[in-house]
Amino acid sequence: MKVPEALDEAVIPQQIRLAESKGDLAEICLRVCRLNGFSNYCLIRQVEDSSGAADWVALLDNWPAGLTDVLATLLSEQLAGRPASQLIAAGPRCLTASEQEENPLVSQLFASGLKYSLLFRLHRAGSGDAVMCFSGDRHGASEMELMSLQFYAMLVYDRLMMLTEAEETRRGGELSPRELECLRWIAKGKTSSEIGIILSLSENTINNYIVNACRKMGAVNRLHAVYLSLKRGLIS
Repeated sequence: MKVPEALDEAVIPQQIRLAESKGDLAEICLRVCRLNGFSNYCLIRQVEDSSGAADWVALLDNWPAGLTDVLATLLSEQLAGRPASQLIAAGPRCLTASEQEENPLVSQLFASGLKYSLLFRLHRAGSGDAVMCFSGDRHGASEMELMSLQFYAMLVYDRLMMLTEAEETRRGGELSPRELECLRWIAKGKTSSEIGIILSLSENTINNYIVNACRKMGAVNRLHAVYLSLKRGLIS
């Protein structure tokens, strides 16, 4: 027997909260897309690269190959290094692609069938800013749809970060003694150059240790890595 769409949507929040893997969340996101007339989704997170500049990393998506890089470039161009909170401060943002689109990046979205996209800004304490994008070939969304999609996006981001943190906690022992030492000194307010002097290492070497620690822990920057390390009892 076919489950009514209204009933199907009603159980989605609970399914998100009970998701046990990234794959579970991917299936739920695809169901949300189908129930709302979209074909694709992309959850992308703002992070810092090794130089401290803002960058974007896709966390969960079913976009055609290469298009997540297009979205990352579009967001980077529009923000110019500012936090994602300044992108959609007043609510969801609509991105409509047409065949006559002058922006070659947006034209790539149109060519792949992603003619209409809704972007929702997300934030989670300790995890930073992210954007959820629902895309497809459909018309504008109603206020009720916008509210529901925003709610689902927030739940998905929160659950994914919880699962990621749990996994990183299990893998926390992979941090090398040097990486942990760097995090301890950062927690005490030391810069890379100061830590380099203390440990008799070059600043570049220290930065490499810090970048590796951030990558292993899924942290967006060095302060986030320190926060996670303290939270997980890896440093004190």
